Amino acid sequence: MFGMWETVPKQKASKINNITWKVSVNVGFGYLVRLHFSEIGLKMAKIGGVIFAVHINEMIAATRADMVRERDDENDIRWYRDYMVVTKGHKEEGKRDVVICLQSSDEFIDGHGPLKGFEIMKLSNHDNSLASPNPVPSSHESSYRTRQNLHKVLGHRNMIATLAITLLVAVNIILYISRQIWESGGVEEKENMPSARAVRLCRRFSLAEIQLATGNFSDAHLFGRGGFGNVYKGLIDNGGETVGIKRQKLESRQGAHEFLTEIETLTELRHVNLVTLVGYCNEHGEMILVYEDQTSHCAPT
Repeated sequence: MFGMWETVPKQKASKINNITWKVSVNVGFGYLVRLHFSEIGLKMAKIGGVIFAVHINEMIAATRADMVRERDDENDIRWYRDYMVVTKGHKEEGKRDVVICLQSSDEFIDGHGPLKGFEIMKLSNHDNSLASPNPVPSSHESSYRTRQNLHKVLGHRNMIATLAITLLVAVNIILYISRQIWESGGVEEKENMPSARAVRLCRRFSLAEIQLATGNFSDAHLFGRGGFGNVYKGLIDNGGETVGIKRQKLESRQGAHEFLTEIETLTELRHVNLVTLVGYCNEHGEMILVYEDQTSHCAPT
């Protein structure tokens, strides 16, 4: 976790009504920005009629009006507010600035501004990583080193060594192309998978398990029909648990993206009035959702 704390400079606070901080952060991560407000500063702003606003990346995060209203409406006041800032892009793009700006219509009274300070905390990305990218050598430097090494090796008149190097280069090219093909297939497969969080919270069933649980989707297990497809009652874990199995029709308009979105959404939602998602199956063109026992619920559509 990356964190930092900044405050208004005390010695200059009485002469400042516009302060800007720029914090350099890595691209490709989310950041929790926590603004800490001063109780004394807010009281003085209210009494003195000082209008102020706090901006994060040129977007209004807090104003005098909503802070005063919150203070008047609630008995237990939280003197901080949390905001999420996402720096989209690839980690290799480097760094960008998170800009926090405090603007006021008047100078701070006795050095007491409404904003006491702020924290910025780095959050892990989809790879569950907080690491920044390692420096990558420039293409010019890499090409120069390659040419230099080739000159040293090919300068020798040893025929056997030259043939061995040629063979090694050919093998490396074959391995590189094979790896590119494998990684392309891996990326495509990964794109058809839910996020790591969804995978942890719900179970992935094989098509064979689903067929066994529903008698190969027999009419005897048919529980209901909907726009998405048919719903079957099934038994999993050697008959130890009854579940509802929703199978998408082949002619359904819902595609892989919508299917994965539904898994993500249902994984996040947990409520007594909602049927809990147990798991899913995405195999051989079949897109299937597995719910808890639906006997006491309406069949999902």
